[in-house]
Amino acid sequence: MRTCSFTIAAVISLMGVGVDMIVAQPPPRPEDEPPQNPDYAMFSPQRVVVFKDGYALFTKEARAKVSPSGTVFTHDVPKSAVLGTVWAASTAGPRLLSMTSGWQLRREQAPGKPYHASFTDLLRANVGKRALVELNDGRTVSGTVVAVLTPAPPPPPDPPGAPQPEPGAESAVTSARVAPNPRFVLSGPDTTTLRPEEAQLVALDTDSGRHVIPLARVQGITAADLQIENSQHRHQPPKVKTLTFDFGTSAAGQDVAIRLIYFTRGVRWIPTYRLGVDFDGESSLELQGEVINDAEDITSAAVDLVVGVPNFRFREDISPLSLEAAMRATLSQTAPNLLSQQFLSNAFERPAESAPAADPRDAALTLAPDLIARGSEALFSYGVAALSLRKGDRAVVPIWSGSVKARRTYSYDLHVVRGSSLSDQHAAADSPARDRLSTRVWQSAELVNRSRLPWTTGACLVLDGQLPLAQEMLAYTPPGSATLIPLTVAPDIRGTHREQETGRQPNALAWGGHRFSRITKRGEITVTNFRPEPTTVALKFETGGRVTQAPESEQIVINDFDKGDWEGAMPAVNNHSSVQWKVALNQGESKTVEYTVEYYLP
Repeated sequence: MRTCSFTIAAVISLMGVGVDMIVAQPPPRPEDEPPQNPDYAMFSPQRVVVFKDGYALFTKEARAKVSPSGTVFTHDVPKSAVLGTVWAASTAGPRLLSMTSGWQLRREQAPGKPYHASFTDLLRANVGKRALVELNDGRTVSGTVVAVLTPAPPPPPDPPGAPQPEPGAESAVTSARVAPNPRFVLSGPDTTTLRPEEAQLVALDTDSGRHVIPLARVQGITAADLQIENSQHRHQPPKVKTLTFDFGTSAAGQDVAIRLIYFTRGVRWIPTYRLGVDFDGESSLELQGEVINDAEDITSAAVDLVVGVPNFRFREDISPLSLEAAMRATLSQTAPNLLSQQFLSNAFERPAESAPAADPRDAALTLAPDLIARGSEALFSYGVAALSLRKGDRAVVPIWSGSVKARRTYSYDLHVVRGSSLSDQHAAADSPARDRLSTRVWQSAELVNRSRLPWTTGACLVLDGQLPLAQEMLAYTPPGSATLIPLTVAPDIRGTHREQETGRQPNALAWGGHRFSRITKRGEITVTNFRPEPTTVALKFETGGRVTQAPESEQIVINDFDKGDWEGAMPAVNNHSSVQWKVALNQGESKTVEYTVEYYLP
């Protein structure tokens, strides 16, 4: 099987119709600013090959300078990469010797100036300074910031054997034990006890005395020399996931370019079509791709939207290079009960790693599963020159548009579902309507793919001008072949069906320790054309049992037992039959086709 890749320009050339390109979005916001060390490799996606089942192949590139120890590192460790698909190579500079994945201390340049991000921190940093505090009711309070009141730790429990206070005696310990109101401490010699709802207060010395204000009422702070920088040490996660690329000490100081590829889940595209149907002329057909990104940020990368689904045997197995994710995947198979316990998420959580995100398959793989068409399509790709899409975002990418020839067709699909016992069958014999029948004649559009591109399986919106006719699924259609899209029930073609029992033979079959009676029926299907022109109807009849006669039919297919042919539980003693006719009708004409069917009931 050959895999082809076409850019948008090539697709436009083949279809003969123009298409508007999607405008690249602004670059994504980084979740964590990476270190700026010369030996840090900042990878960016260059190409992303996206499949319809929620998996994608990422190709990333980065440049860096080899450290004195002969290594280059990155924190961009592939998440949930499929086992055996993580590969790295040097594309310029010294040859890559090895790649190591592990937890390492974060290396970065001296941090920039951090700033206070709350009124609590600002006031605490400006204790002793005179400030004007603005309140949420429009008033202002001017004074010297004395302290921000914070809860004091509870008193330690009494040691064993310690003397207990006399009943009724007042003490700080007794008060804390009987009525555990938290105590708040001022920066200074004064100490006061406050109620819980008075937490987070600021104390100011004003001209009229000491004033205590709830922090929730503070709307602004003004001071001549307000301290806004945080002089405390900024906390950094001590460890992060790290990929280390070893080039050897002989390569120290050299520039190197690295290419990293891996196959992972979380990115999917859904093909959707719009058919402007015109049975008297040329119809228009347009294809767009709805791209779902739940994996990672994509910035100005070439994207290939692939028709068909590849065979990856180990797609559910996560590469050990993904570290914690691999550990979880292993535990889910070896100890699923342990994995479900609450403590596991804490036991494996690293300080540098946030809580594990939900499985991307929950979002990307479960949407519209009927459109995947696994195993039924040849691999083929539509190329998008450049696409930017943040993690969690969705995009619509126009792919191609062209003209097609649409032919109106009519089909009458009839499925008889029978009772599974003789008593049920007696009731059904007097009332044929009791059998569940699909007796509607459908109007469909037959499309022929005259282009050199395959049509992938996708949802299709059908319009007649501005009037919506239907939304159905357009099945995979190779070049040169045709496909049918059901549109609406035809109101001007009617179908009727009836059956009559012609024979019953008790104990006609012994099967599985049971005896069965053979029922023989003759059926008639009538189709009437009320359209003002000749019309041909494709008629298909399906039922449980064996059709022995069907005059004028094009095809009789006898197959294995199908439980969908029976209302209740039924032993697999009967066949499934399918019969097809082509019925040509003039205006106002009716035609009847006949069949004979035999089946067994206990």
